[in-house]
Amino acid sequence: MPCYLEQRVSVQLNMADFPLLIAAGTSLGWEHTLNGEVLVFTTQQNQRISITKGQATLEQRHEALITELKQAYAKTIIQTAAEQFGWTLERVEGAAQELLLTRFS
Repeated sequence: MPCYLEQRVSVQLNMADFPLLIAAGTSLGWEHTLNGEVLVFTTQQNQRISITKGQATLEQRHEALITELKQAYAKTIIQTAAEQFGWTLERVEGAAQELLLTRFS
């Protein structure tokens, strides 16, 4: 009789803000559902990440999604702070991890 084992992994997301997480997931093209304190993202490939009480849980083979979410979350935080203080935020051409902040007085 075949045995199917689904390995799951949990990752701490301390101090995560749900509205900013939702904005980050949306920027990646992911859909989300929020049921009480449980946030579930579903990617275009139907992969799921469940986030509750500061902990993200997903299938072990999809761990790279956490890195994507963390990067999008960081960018969302920077964008939100920049908007609050009157800065503009642009990507630097040719540099995947660089952003240019500009403020005109």
